Amino acid sequence: MSNSITSSVIKKLYGLSAGKCNICKISLFENEVHVGEMAHVIAKKSGGARGDALRINDNSYDNLILLCANHHSEVDQNPEHFTVDLLKAIKKEHEDFIANSTDFSSFAANKRESDIVFLNAYFYYTPFFRMLSFLSDLPYRHHIYLLEFEDQFENILKDLPFSYPLNDESLQKNFENFINAIKMLDRILCGYIEHNGRTICIFDSANNGYYCKFNGSDLPFDKADLIEDEIYKVKDALYFSYRELISYIRMYYPEVKMSSPNF
Repeated sequence: MSNSITSSVIKKLYGLSAGKCNICKISLFENEVHVGEMAHVIAKKSGGARGDALRINDNSYDNLILLCANHHSEVDQNPEHFTVDLLKAIKKEHEDFIANSTDFSSFAANKRESDIVFLNAYFYYTPFFRMLSFLSDLPYRHHIYLLEFEDQFENILKDLPFSYPLNDESLQKNFENFINAIKMLDRILCGYIEHNGRTICIFDSANNGYYCKFNGSDLPFDKADLIEDEIYKVKDALYFSYRELISYIRMYYPEVKMSSPNF
């Protein structure tokens, strides 16, 4: 492997990233001064961040990510969080966005508009911005509006059948992770168990405040504990995917309205 980063690799790295930090998106040129840093995904030395004895001094394009000085330090000081896979995903997401946003063909514009129409429709018919307050009630109760997220997704698929999957691959991945977590939660919220010849719903019917209470008193003790543990796991997955989706849309789709007048 080359002991230095070649000019062709530098040009490719800066070109595909549009001269911006792949994390915070700031320009890496200030008053004609270059402030960018080419960070190694796998460290140059085996003892460095994400080091690998089999990948020493790898200065290839695939092993580099363009960052500002602050994020270069953060990435190397927190290798447990900024893993090899995460850094590669961040790089791909950024470069894909640059490629899409600099493609001025009518076909590319139509694909982006299709994604925006789908997102605006979904957020208009769901209480998306109330998600965190809904999650805070689990596992002891849930608001019936939590069931709207999967229902409206299925409805929009019928109304806009050619809009999904989304054209932006990174957007599709984030949205799919969110929907999959919603589906896992719905299976629990609407679930039941059979016990001693009885069918016991995991949650009671909604009260006048539109809340459904966890049916822990009727469920077998061991089953109730297992279900609570599962709710916490799914709740964490949904929280993470929700935050990731919001961050991506705010960064790349500022024209999308994530709040709804209906809720």
